[in-house]
Amino acid sequence: MQGTALKHGIKWRRDSLKERVARIGLPPGTLPVEQSTGATHLQALFYTANTLRTVEPDATGAFKQQLKRRRGEKLWLRVADADAHVLKKLGDFFELHPLTLEDLHSRDQRPKTDYYENYVVTIVQATRMEAGTIRHYQVALIVGSDFVISVQYNYAELFQPIQERIQVPRGRLRKERSDYLYYALLDLVVDHYFSALSYVEERLEELETRAVGRYQQSIIQKVHVLRGDIFHLRRLVIPLREVIRRLEVELPDFFVSKNVIYLRDIYDHIVQVIDRVEVHRELLAGIYDLQLSMANYELNNVMRVLTIISTIFIPLSFIAGVYGMNFDHMPEIHSYYGYPIVLGVMLAIGAGMLAFFRMRKWL
Repeated sequence: MQGTALKHGIKWRRDSLKERVARIGLPPGTLPVEQSTGATHLQALFYTANTLRTVEPDATGAFKQQLKRRRGEKLWLRVADADAHVLKKLGDFFELHPLTLEDLHSRDQRPKTDYYENYVVTIVQATRMEAGTIRHYQVALIVGSDFVISVQYNYAELFQPIQERIQVPRGRLRKERSDYLYYALLDLVVDHYFSALSYVEERLEELETRAVGRYQQSIIQKVHVLRGDIFHLRRLVIPLREVIRRLEVELPDFFVSKNVIYLRDIYDHIVQVIDRVEVHRELLAGIYDLQLSMANYELNNVMRVLTIISTIFIPLSFIAGVYGMNFDHMPEIHSYYGYPIVLGVMLAIGAGMLAFFRMRKWL
């Protein structure tokens, strides 16, 4: 499981870097020339306070006709796994800037908000738990006066709860303007960070319980894996705090001022996530230091025992060395009781040294 997460992260970084390298020298906003993959899924929800109709546009067909709104309708267009071909069609229909299309096509953007004349685009990274691993996927939210476009990759069901809420006639999502739907989508992305934090906390509690006792190599390995998860969460959330702060300060003209309080609520949630991430970093560092201290403690105990054993054998080795010289004029060698006497002296010295070490509490 840990190896799978590591391979996923390495592949994701390698693919994003290859994409960056491929665009070197191209004008800003240039999309790659590629054929439609057919994997893009579009769902358009046209809604008012009392009506709701759902259309699944076909990018190869009468695209503009399918996205045409009736009077008073607002639009939420859900785009999953968009290729360059579909993005160009969206850009033409909604008059999106080429830089916006380039950001939508790239999947490794840092969280940010860009302001354009008729819309605002916010790019975030959504988290998801897969097989005990925290994965992240780019999500883009484009909001105008009467439309919202959500573009995501490999996580089509992310906004399913919002789609269920918008089914309710005369609900808040249906009655409010598009900026409220934008708040709801962004808030859902932030809420998923708490799910990732909950998973991190469970693993931290397990490591804390196991870490108190003795040094274990497996704990050090798990600490390194968990440190990577916390690092990724921190990298995703800290820039998002500045994104929301900027939205509060530079509120677009088509945003309703009374709804700014929801932005503040999202900001508070992000601050909570950041605080917990920082606490988890410190706890993880504490577990790591504790394990290293216990490893050093165990090593010192082993070295102390070996040192005491070596110290006891120093005088015994001296006595054995003296009587091993085999000189002719050594009276003790010819003594009938010489051998048992020397052994007794050696045993007495060893026992005396052991008693002395215990009295000094070195053993």
